[in-house]
Amino acid sequence: MADIVQFPVKPEREWLKIEPKINKAIDQYYSDPAIAESLKTSIKETFLEKYNQFDWTFKVDLPCPPGITQAEIDAMYKAINAATHDLIRQLNKPIGQLIAENAILKTRLLLFEKNIKK
Repeated sequence: MADIVQFPVKPEREWLKIEPKINKAIDQYYSDPAIAESLKTSIKETFLEKYNQFDWTFKVDLPCPPGITQAEIDAMYKAINAATHDLIRQLNKPIGQLIAENAILKTRLLLFEKNIKK
């Protein structure tokens, strides 16, 4: 029997794209490894949680009128596909901003809690 290869789902793939940048930024600003790791974990959890709140799939039921050619069908498909990708790119911007704002708040809270314990 062959081994089944598991591919990451969309939120995890998106996380893998930005994780190196986030880790680099955190490592540059926080010398305390405990704080850095806590922030990385918190940001990843927040990202995946928020990203998973959206259903990124949808269906378009577009009946083709009689007499439409395959070339016209292909052109409609291409236009719908391009518009869909543009919409997803536009949705990713505010989602990323919300996640970043959440990460900043969590960072401040973590640093505040650390200072209180001193």
